[in-house]
Amino acid sequence: MWERIEKILLDWEAALVKKLAHEGAQYRTEDLKWVNEEVPRIEEELRIISLRLHKLEELIAKARTLLLELENDECRILTGGDDLNKVRDFLKERFGDQLEQNYTQGRNTICAALQEHYHIDPKASREIFSILKEAKVIRYTLRHEPGLEVPPTPYPAEEAVLIYNEVFKDPLKTEPPLKPVLEIG
Repeated sequence: MWERIEKILLDWEAALVKKLAHEGAQYRTEDLKWVNEEVPRIEEELRIISLRLHKLEELIAKARTLLLELENDECRILTGGDDLNKVRDFLKERFGDQLEQNYTQGRNTICAALQEHYHIDPKASREIFSILKEAKVIRYTLRHEPGLEVPPTPYPAEEAVLIYNEVFKDPLKTEPPLKPVLEIG
């Protein structure tokens, strides 16, 4: 929102300056006086909006840092001491960079590995999986098979695309055109 307002203000200032540069003689003295008063006001509004935008970006960065710390703390509690990086390293060691399974199979495989390695119950392993997904340590993607042309999906959101591709596969094709992959790291 602030970027849009900033762009509008900059465009407005540029239009005023351009008009004055090319058609300054056609304006009355009153108009020129008004424009000369407006340009500093616009510049001040731009300065204030830029300051607010900077403060918002700082708040977002602090919130992300706190969220990561909370996710790490939750992971330590559930695993008995390992943070997100140690869990990621364990999963990379166990499965490599990718686990080529659909979302449900991949989640079940990873959760089973977490249960076995950390000696935890299924609920805790699902919570760890969710934390890993939210922290973007693991992510589910759909890859094109080499040489296949796939029309774009009608849903822009990743989760909607995942649901769409898992539930509504084309019944005429025996293989889905996209290869599901759980990426780790």
